[in-house]
Amino acid sequence: MVRSRGQSGRLKHFVAVLIFLLSIMVGNGFLYYRVFKSWISYQTEVALRKYSDIGMIVLRATLDSRAERLRIMASFCGSEPGDSRDNWVKTICSCAGSGARIGAADTDGELWYGNSENRDISDCDYYKRVMNGEQVAYEIRPAGFSGEGSLVIAVPRYGADGSITGVLCEEFNCVDLGNSLNSVDRTDSGTTLVINEKGKVVFSYAGMDAFSDFYEMMEGMDHRREDAVERLKASIRNKEKGFLEYVSSGRRRLLYHQPAGVEDWCIISLVDAQAYQKEKGAMRRDLLLISTITIICFIGVAILAGMIMYRIRQETEKGKRDFLTDVYDRKTARYMLERHLEKGGSGCCFFLDIDNFKNINDTKGHVAGDRALQYAASLLKQEVRHDDVVSRYGGDEFCIWLWELRDEFIVRGIAERLVQTFRDEAEFTISMGVSFFAKGDVYEEVIRRADRALYFAKENGRNQFALLPEDEKEAGQERTV
Repeated sequence: MVRSRGQSGRLKHFVAVLIFLLSIMVGNGFLYYRVFKSWISYQTEVALRKYSDIGMIVLRATLDSRAERLRIMASFCGSEPGDSRDNWVKTICSCAGSGARIGAADTDGELWYGNSENRDISDCDYYKRVMNGEQVAYEIRPAGFSGEGSLVIAVPRYGADGSITGVLCEEFNCVDLGNSLNSVDRTDSGTTLVINEKGKVVFSYAGMDAFSDFYEMMEGMDHRREDAVERLKASIRNKEKGFLEYVSSGRRRLLYHQPAGVEDWCIISLVDAQAYQKEKGAMRRDLLLISTITIICFIGVAILAGMIMYRIRQETEKGKRDFLTDVYDRKTARYMLERHLEKGGSGCCFFLDIDNFKNINDTKGHVAGDRALQYAASLLKQEVRHDDVVSRYGGDEFCIWLWELRDEFIVRGIAERLVQTFRDEAEFTISMGVSFFAKGDVYEEVIRRADRALYFAKENGRNQFALLPEDEKEAGQERTV
């Protein structure tokens, strides 16, 4: 029936709205996950930049302070005529600190350390650069005095006349320098180191001595791109800043590099992204929990809303049904027909009453009459389609609206079946008038035609139906069975 179809449509719309809202919630959840994931990556990159910038400040401060210290020492090592190498040695021995050694060389390139050890550095690049007038020079030695990589810082020594009389240099263990670079407290299990563009480590950390250079270490990592290390080399050579993600021993790590501003060096900050992974994993769990709760809530709301709608529909149906027979009242049936006609619908109308109903009331009482009405209504509902509308017109009169049924042969069959059902199953019979309707008809006219057909059926002896064909709407053209 029209009302059932309308309710079904509204229910479909309601379900569609729920699914749409649920999709929005789930979509928002995954969007939140992606945005928060990007935010975590961004925060990790910001932290890497921060530690790299801090490392750069520490690097410059360390190099400047040690170079200045050497310049001060050089100012009183061999600056006066007649100073002997023994005096240098004595002075150097008093200034050398732990984890480093200081040496002085004259113009012939022979370098003397505080422990009287000496070696020839005349072919070393840093010696040549200082002797040619540079104020400070650096050089990385793969195997320094401690057996590990070391950094040499060299400054010129000047004579009384201002001419360069030699070189004063200090050699530091790269790991010790790296420790000073990583003295800043970090919460991400990361580290900072310094390399030159060839990958030689200047400021190192424990474990790097197992590799000939930084790039060899990176070759042993798992990368998303096969050319990741080559791209990293090119970026460092071009003095660029950049990030690199890789996996070491099953753990995700992030790398940030930028020029150190000294020589061809590059400062690199590494971070173990385990904390990042834990936070992302926790975020996944939170998202799953939120999504599950959301889905459960939506299902609960849908069930509750469905129960409320069902209850409202029940109450609404009760308000629009005849109290005695539980079929639609006349007003509701009229509304359904008008809506059906507005949509261009058609069908047929069965207008019927109980034969000799007054005698039932008079002889058996009104209670028996009420029972007869209730039984008639139940038989009518069971004999028509679910979508058809059975209504009580008034008194012992009923109306049946059969939607989209225009075939006269089929209508006759249904009408005959209804009349025969009352003959076989009820203690009373019915008379019925049948008329067709289509778009353009009005309720009163349809009822008037059906009532005329009913009158004709009664005039012909009751316990039968009369049909007014769609194309025979004039008086005197009814057909009866």
